[in-house]
Amino acid sequence: MMPHAAEALVATFEKNNVLSIAIVDDGYDPPDTTIINEQRWIGFTVAVDDLNGKLGRHAKILADVGELPTYGSLRNDEVRKLWDYLVDLEIGDPECLKTDTVAKALKSVFQSFSGQRIQKRAQLRHVERAAREATGKEPECFPSTANAAALKSFDLIFMDFFLGDETDPADERLNEKLSLAQENACRLVREVSIAAKPNATPLFVVISSLATNDDVPQFRDSAELLASKFRFLSKTDIEKDPARRDFVLRSLVSQRAAGDAVEKLTADWEGSIRHALDDMMKSVRRLDLADYAYLQTYRLTDEKISLLNYLTWLYNGYLGSFVEERLAKTDADTTKPLAEYTKPSAVLRPMSEIPRIYSRITTTKVSDFGDSPAPKIWTGDLFVRKAVLGKYALPEATAPADDQDLDASVAVPAAPPAPARDLAAAVEGIQTGEAGAAADASPAPKEQQEPELPDVVAAVTPVCDLVPGREKARTVMLVGGELTELGKAKEASNHLLVYDRPGGLPDQGVEFLIKWDPKWPLAYPHSAFDGEGVLGTDYIRVTRLRELYAAEIAQSMAADLARVGVPIAPPFTRPLDVQVRIAGRKTPILSTVGVSQRPYAWDLHKKKTGAGREWVFSETFLWDLRAAVKANAPEDHAGLALVDDLANLEPLLRPFPTSNKTPNPAQPKLVVREETVAPTDVQKPGNNEIIVISVFAID
Repeated sequence: MMPHAAEALVATFEKNNVLSIAIVDDGYDPPDTTIINEQRWIGFTVAVDDLNGKLGRHAKILADVGELPTYGSLRNDEVRKLWDYLVDLEIGDPECLKTDTVAKALKSVFQSFSGQRIQKRAQLRHVERAAREATGKEPECFPSTANAAALKSFDLIFMDFFLGDETDPADERLNEKLSLAQENACRLVREVSIAAKPNATPLFVVISSLATNDDVPQFRDSAELLASKFRFLSKTDIEKDPARRDFVLRSLVSQRAAGDAVEKLTADWEGSIRHALDDMMKSVRRLDLADYAYLQTYRLTDEKISLLNYLTWLYNGYLGSFVEERLAKTDADTTKPLAEYTKPSAVLRPMSEIPRIYSRITTTKVSDFGDSPAPKIWTGDLFVRKAVLGKYALPEATAPADDQDLDASVAVPAAPPAPARDLAAAVEGIQTGEAGAAADASPAPKEQQEPELPDVVAAVTPVCDLVPGREKARTVMLVGGELTELGKAKEASNHLLVYDRPGGLPDQGVEFLIKWDPKWPLAYPHSAFDGEGVLGTDYIRVTRLRELYAAEIAQSMAADLARVGVPIAPPFTRPLDVQVRIAGRKTPILSTVGVSQRPYAWDLHKKKTGAGREWVFSETFLWDLRAAVKANAPEDHAGLALVDDLANLEPLLRPFPTSNKTPNPAQPKLVVREETVAPTDVQKPGNNEIIVISVFAID
């Protein structure tokens, strides 16, 4: 039997030893004597005197403060006690502020200070209650002036996204103040992380009534916080959606040990690089001019590779060897919690950095080096059709530069200009000796037309045959392939390309999956893709495959085999369309068929072909599913109880075999089905089925 949600929260906190919680918010910023108006203070003291000692509900606070001082004798501690008392009255018994003369007079005293702070304190009560329910202890509450030393020893810290002054929507400096308040929060996170060393950084839950999930990546990067140590919750969700609140807290706390392992590993890696660089430079400094002359004369003469190109490869590889030696000294126990973490989360977009990492590993943005021979095509050079990239051009993109460079920002017009010559016709003409006639001829009948050019091509001719003056072949051999946005890919692949759009931010890159087709070889004269020659084609050079990956596709084309034994990335997944139906309703209540930009479900592949597939749903799907059922089901519908208990839905967020159609405790009431028919022909729920989740491969 699954534990109750509240019990599961407590058990998760206990199991992961998260026992102490802090809350940092400017809602706790205390007032001081400078905000008190003399006339209003006098009005308050008169209201108290008029009670003639019959203080009633105010007796305790007035006894704590003592005899009310005159205005000039007020102390900060007295002001803060009275403020906290007013907050309790406003939140706990707001009606008394309309009838009780002392309460009304006290509210008047803090009129210039209260602003939105009372509302903030009301929201923070819900945060305090969540912390108390999770640990059984009162959390410690800190104002925005809290320092890292006071926070470093807590297990979990709730922190305001905008840690700063009160914000008035009518304030002309609102954006400036919000920016400063966010930086204040980010700075404090960084300082806590530093102060906590050598111990692990506390877990952070960033809370806000203004920020949204779209603001999270920038905050995380500015705070230099590991994604595994960080979550975001709106104050509204904390107050009104305890199920979602507890889910987020449990998911963060349950991976604490694995997150600590990641933090230790990255710190070891960073330290290894610093030490490795020192070790390497001791050796590099011993190289004399004679050594460089030796490399230039005896190592590079035959290969015709530029010295700068060769030294870059040499230094990179040398540094890598020192890093490996240093990192190998890391205690094996460091990664043990990470290896034992057996609950992989859903494939979350766009937070994942995996595509960008693999793209940088398999390709290089480095252009030909300045001391290289004359511009030429190079093994692994990757070209994409202008028409493909033109779909993703930003409005401010400019025309392509004359000198297309691998390291340059490639600007692509929204509609590609007509190429100087049609490549398909040119190739046909070269093969028949009638290039001009082919280019000028009328289009052939459809059944005789050449197939459309590949979206992407990569040069696979060995580099030694491309060096000027040493060309052994009369043509350059390329292999073609298809480009598909990663979120719309039809099948798994192990090559990715992240295209950073000119003028766009780094996180605005378009992620493509490349499907190379070894049965799609192309041959062109050197001049067609050599240097400026590419400007006369329908292609733009965007990057270069690194040697191992260029060799992989060359081998696959030559041998028509799947892969060569080189260390390549595992195959990436493909998305699935999703449709949800509930009993008693004819039409779907939720569907991404044909319109999904951020898929709800993914088909995971443990290997490129054969068995081993698993499904996983995104966290976004969980919340959208709940909302759709609540919006479309009648009040007495059994589906409402199913989605209210998150224990029925959480298993969908962990990869499960495609053969398991009921990966949840509610089986067979909540069913996942792979459909082999069109979405319009899907059967409605039957028998005991209450909610049916249908998944479709995107064809």
